[in-house]
Amino acid sequence: MVNITEIPRAPPYVKGLINLRGHIIVVINLSTIMRAQSKEVDANVRIIVTDVGGTVMGFIVDSVSEVIRMPGKSIEPTPSIITSKIRSEYIRGVGKINERLLILLNLNKMLSSEELNNIQNMSSEIAKVVAT
Repeated sequence: MVNITEIPRAPPYVKGLINLRGHIIVVINLSTIMRAQSKEVDANVRIIVTDVGGTVMGFIVDSVSEVIRMPGKSIEPTPSIITSKIRSEYIRGVGKINERLLILLNLNKMLSSEELNNIQNMSSEIAKVVAT
């Protein structure tokens, strides 16, 4: 886990900023978005960097065990038993690799349009400051 610089008066789901290879990236606390209890930061906590809605951002996750590529044909629709218990838009589907099943999150749906717009505005303002 790298040092995260807090942003004053940022929404609760925004943890802060990181510098990743010269690029300033807004970091989101995924636990806050999912309304789950945040875990204490330990040696397993990681930041996953991805493009959401055209904006590169980081998501804090409890741990990462491996990075894999999964072909689309290995992804099946989410079973109704899962979608009846949680908000189904958060889940992209269930991935099958050999005997393993992986629940795949839909990061494009994790943020509301208002939250995504806030982050995009933050990112563009930060880019302007860094450029000067």
